[in-house]
Amino acid sequence: MFRKLICAQLILVLPLAAAGQTPKQKTPGFLRPMVWVDPDRSEPEGMKYQTFHSKTIAAEVSYLVYLPPDYEQQTSTRYPVLYSLHGSGGMPSGGADIVSRLDKAIRAGRAAPMIAVFPNGLRGESMYCDSKDGKYPVETVIIKELLPHVDATYRTVASRESRAIEGFSMGGFGAAHYGFKYPELFGVVSIQAPALLGPEAQQPTPSRAWSRLFPAAMGSDLEYFRANDPFTLAAQNADALRDRTLIRIICHVEDDHWLAPRCEQLHQVLMRHMIPHEFYFLSNVKSHNRAQVLDTLGDCAFAFFSSALPRWESRSSAGPRTGGER
Repeated sequence: MFRKLICAQLILVLPLAAAGQTPKQKTPGFLRPMVWVDPDRSEPEGMKYQTFHSKTIAAEVSYLVYLPPDYEQQTSTRYPVLYSLHGSGGMPSGGADIVSRLDKAIRAGRAAPMIAVFPNGLRGESMYCDSKDGKYPVETVIIKELLPHVDATYRTVASRESRAIEGFSMGGFGAAHYGFKYPELFGVVSIQAPALLGPEAQQPTPSRAWSRLFPAAMGSDLEYFRANDPFTLAAQNADALRDRTLIRIICHVEDDHWLAPRCEQLHQVLMRHMIPHEFYFLSNVKSHNRAQVLDTLGDCAFAFFSSALPRWESRSSAGPRTGGER
């Protein structure tokens, strides 16, 4: 099931002109409120706006979900689940880029049917960790409440082997954080252009992000950050990850030249602990743009998940249904 460790893989697929479109200017994410329920209830094509009640915060929390094309017809089938984490300044609706490509790939038979869930990461300002002051327990809400809610609400294969976590930028940090911290929950981890921040970063872009997020998410407590840092967690849980978790790291070129070196450092940590993984360097993606990364990866983006995430075809093999399932 697991592929051999590879040191690097060069991908040259699309010219930048084909994928590079100037994004619309938006208000910086850190100037917007961090809300548990997104006031924008619009549903990008293929996605459904949902909420669940969190006992942790005693309030509702929103998320978006994608159900595969045959979900309503194949009522005896249970599906693997992909959890996708948005970047800093974003909200779950940013997953529309993924859903449009995933749905097309599934309908064309190039990707296996799967459920995709897009959690509310509070605009990524939390670094997907519980804030040190306890005000924003985003990790607890996602891991302890959203995951069980999804398994109880939809026809999922509720096992680590059929549960994947992925994310881009700050979501890439979150995917590494969750994937390495909870190997009993996630069998597949895709870390895309991760914002592997830390006090070591001297370049302007990561320094600005660190100066904003370290006080907010980590309470300016370096020990607390180190305990949540993917570098620490990978080493700490190496035995649980080794030969049990399918891991992919994807990085690209950018002006500050900090993202690729940090990904290389994570790659070296995984190698040092003999944790099999795939490492991709996208030399033609020269801006921090998820659409360009997805266009460059093409079918490889979802084949990675399709090859690893099993689904069950009958109720008898899937076990008893849980009340409330759709």
